[in-house]
Amino acid sequence: MSMNVQEWMSGEWDGQKYYSPAEWMKGEWNIFFFYELMKLGENACLKFCMDNALLAKWHECAECGEKMKLVDRDGTKVGKVWSCRKRGVNAHQIKRAVRKGSWFQDSDLSLGVILCLTYTATQKNIRTLEREIIEVDYFCYFWE
Repeated sequence: MSMNVQEWMSGEWDGQKYYSPAEWMKGEWNIFFFYELMKLGENACLKFCMDNALLAKWHECAECGEKMKLVDRDGTKVGKVWSCRKRGVNAHQIKRAVRKGSWFQDSDLSLGVILCLTYTATQKNIRTLEREIIEVDYFCYFWE
């Protein structure tokens, strides 16, 4: 099943209602947000990644230059692929993995797990960085 623009804009996709991150948490992302997102499944995680420019919202077909459609595909990590299928003079059928060209591409983990791990790692780094800034500031204070 492919997704149309109306479904995307309304937050409805494959018959289920998804809301933007701003509506879910009003921009206050935390580990609970990403855990809940992961529980909603790959479609919700895919929409989140596309809404936040972690994955492309569309791709151009290398053969004909038109926008490819997002279609269901069993056997893929996300369950969807970009597809362009033309008949007639320039007949072709091209499929492209949703994760291709992104930093998700070589991982066997689900998008939800990657988002949770990434959030946790960045928060750990931010706390470490804050401590280092305080230590440097303290050190510089005594050298003035």
